[in-house]
Parts: sequence; C-alpha cells; structure tokens
Amino acid sequence: MKTSLSFLFICLMVFSSCSKAPWESYVAPVDPNPPTPGATNPDDDKEEEEKDPNNIKIISIGINNANADYSAITQLINSEQADLVVLREVDKNNTRTGININQAEVIATDVGMQYVFAPQLDSYREGQFGLAVLSKLPIAESSVMKLPVDPAVNGDERPLAYLKVSFSRDIDIAFIGVHLDDGSNANRRNHNRPLQAETIVNFIKDMDIPVFVAGNFFFQNEGSDMLPSVLTDEMTPGCRPCEATVNQHGADFVADHILYKNIDAQRLVDYRLGPSISSRRPAIAEFRIITD
Repeated sequence: MKTSLSFLFICLMVFSSCSKAPWESYVAPVDPNPPTPGATNPDDDKEEEEKDPNNIKIISIGINNANADYSAITQLINSEQADLVVLREVDKNNTRTGININQAEVIATDVGMQYVFAPQLDSYREGQFGLAVLSKLPIAESSVMKLPVDPAVNGDERPLAYLKVSFSRDIDIAFIGVHLDDGSNANRRNHNRPLQAETIVNFIKDMDIPVFVAGNFFFQNEGSDMLPSVLTDEMTPGCRPCEATVNQHGADFVADHILYKNIDAQRLVDYRLGPSISSRRPAIAEFRIITD
C-alpha cells in the first residue's frame, strides 16, 4: 500500500509541474553542508564584502554558446552577488552544445536563480538558441517576444525577455533582456537596430516603476553604429562614452550594456566591465533602490 501511495504522489508531482514555466517550478539547490551556527571560518576575512541590501546588482554577459565557461560565469555571478542577469548566446537542447543541455538551466541551478528563456531561433540544430534572464528576486510576471526586422533587409528576429520582480514588499522592478542585430552586414544592422530599439521603447514607455534593460546593443560611441537615439531619448545609458567589450567584424563594439529608466542617475552606484569570460566582457551595474 505504501508503495502504491508513493508512486501516486510522484505521478501527481510530475503532472503538476508539466505546464509550469521554468521559473514557476524551479527550486534553488540546498547546500548539503550548511555552516554550523556560531562556527567561525578562518577564511572569512577573505570573503567578498556583502552587497548593500538597499542596492540591486545587474550583469549582462554573452556566454558564447558551446564555448561557455560555466565555472567562470557562475563564479562571476556569485562573487558579484548579482540579483538580475542576462545571459546571451544561449543554446537550449541543440546538437551544437548538447541535445540534453539547457545552458540557462545549468547556470541558473548553479547560482540558485530562477530563469526565463527567450528563443531567437526556434528550430536550430534540433533545439533552440536565444537568451535568458535570471533572477534572485521573486518573479511576479514574465513574457517573451521577438524584435522585428525591416523586411527590406531581413535578418533574424532577435529576442526580448521581460520580468517583473519584487525588490521589496512595495517596490517592483521591470527587468528586460534584449539582443539587437549584431550581424556582419552594416546596412542591415543600421536598418534593424533602430526598429528594434523603437519596439523596446514602445514596450516600456508606459511603465512607471524602475526599468532596467540589459543585453547586446552592439554600438560604437560615434558614427553610424551609435546607440539609436530613440533609446537614449527614453533611457539613460550606463556609460557615455563606453569602453568596447568585443572586437567583431573588424572593429571594436560595445556589446553588453545596461540602460535604465525611472530612476535618478545619482542612484547609479557603480558601472564597469568585468573580466573577459568565453571571449566576452560582461557589463556590471549596481543601483541604489532604497534611500535613507
């Protein structure tokens, strides 16, 4: 009888999780060796300084699909004590990285975060390819969509993933991960990126809570590949001018970047680039959410 009941319980658990989004069914891993209360660690003085609980930390990084350095990525997220993360160039169950490997899930599990995956390519090598947004904070809402392309030049419809997270009982935050056109065809880029930027602005324009948009904007400080003005008219870039993060198509570009809206520039505590991981330099930003 016990065996039958146990089997029934397992079946009900499996069935109940089938229709859930990843962040709804995800359970953070439990430390198998929790510290003993009151015990001291001789390495405590070497640990990272605790992040201010009134601040939020955001990271955007390209993981470079099959070339992802999982150890370095998780170490970065953990050492920075990130609350929100955009992972770009993510493979999901395709033959390039592994038909049984969901890279977003692997990394989210390693860092104890929830995640939502947004595909760029729905059918790629028997799986998918896109980006993921990760959150340490409770997720209240989520959605994904694709950014348009100019039919005159075509190109991939790039992904957008949206989260509404609860920073505190009475403070919600909108977090959006994006990947704009970074193709080798400059004419196509310069047609698609403004159109994609306008779509992002239309998506957030009526939001009255703090908004953070992170991901690959693929721009230069000057010239035809500058950040589209439709973006900078609506949001504040994390830096200006910005240090290049990647050399691509024979030139230096800023790929990972973080912009914000509905929060004063004085609340930007820190904005910098992290060390190169999988040939990509992550953007890292910290903002003051609660003031004294």
